[in-house]
Amino acid sequence: MNAWLNPVAECLHQAPTPITFFFRDDDAGWSDRRLVSLLFLFEDQGVPIDLAAIPNALDQSLVPELQRRLSSMPEIIGVHQHGWTHRDHESRGRKHEFGPSRSSTDQFADLQAGRARVEALFGSAADAIFTPPWNRCTQETVNHLEALGFDTLSRDVSGAPLQLGGLRELAVGVDWCRYWEKADRGPSVIAQRIADISGNEQPLGIMLHHAEMDTTQRKYLCDLLRLLQAHPNADCRLMRDIDESTLPRPSGKRGAT
Repeated sequence: MNAWLNPVAECLHQAPTPITFFFRDDDAGWSDRRLVSLLFLFEDQGVPIDLAAIPNALDQSLVPELQRRLSSMPEIIGVHQHGWTHRDHESRGRKHEFGPSRSSTDQFADLQAGRARVEALFGSAADAIFTPPWNRCTQETVNHLEALGFDTLSRDVSGAPLQLGGLRELAVGVDWCRYWEKADRGPSVIAQRIADISGNEQPLGIMLHHAEMDTTQRKYLCDLLRLLQAHPNADCRLMRDIDESTLPRPSGKRGAT
């Protein structure tokens, strides 16, 4: 095993019960070649991956590839809605597609259009999950998601609390690309982040952005996938297969956020 993964291996060895992981790759519809390379990597390692797909960016060069995979290996890949166009509508401040500057009517129209396109392309294989671009949305967004029949919202774990109503939230705790760049230490920072939150975030979500990942990053990701696939205390699942009510709750922190 590669030494950079020692913190992850140690937290897995010490875990009293298996740790549930999921991988969410954002921005399907952009950089198709890099996305397909990432899909082959997960397929080779037998680890499931969820794609947050930009409905208005999906074109006919990518859609048949995703349809084929959803049909032939549904246990390995999931697809859900990632906004509508992934466009920032804010004139100032942090980026949002579904932010405070959008009217309720405009938000609903875009959410509905995105849902219709994803369902038209993937049918019942599309999951009723919504990932907002930049991991940000408003309470109005959540209200519309419920009305449109979504069952899950996925944002970053640092997101401001929202009244979820009938929705559940599956948050990501590790932003692979952000931690890769942090302090120019790349994979060691990612491994430590996974170890630090393994005791207080379950399920433990890892967010990827294939468009930003080069060959070197995919190599290190492959190391991580091999470890998780082989270790009895790592339970990798698709987001739709995670039933949080059945998961053991952490007995105490094994690290600090």
